Amino acid sequence: MDAQGINWPLLLLQLVNLGMLITWIILAVFALRQLRRAPIGGVARVLWAALILLVPVFGAAAFLLVRAQAPDST
Repeated sequence: MDAQGINWPLLLLQLVNLGMLITWIILAVFALRQLRRAPIGGVARVLWAALILLVPVFGAAAFLLVRAQAPDST
C-alpha cells in the first residue's frame, strides 16, 4: 500500500472481477434470448435456463456452443 492508501493489486483484482461479472451478464442475456427462440421442449428449456443462470459464463458458453452445432430446423 502506498501513501494514498490505494491497494493497487486489490484494485486490479476487483476490476478483473467486475469484468467477469459483466461478461457473465452479457453472455447470459444473449444465451437466454437464444433459448427463447430455440425449438426445444419445456423441461429442456428449464434445465438450460438453470444451467445458464447457475453456472457463471460456462453455462451460457455451453448453450451457445451446443446450439451452434445443432442442425437448423428451418
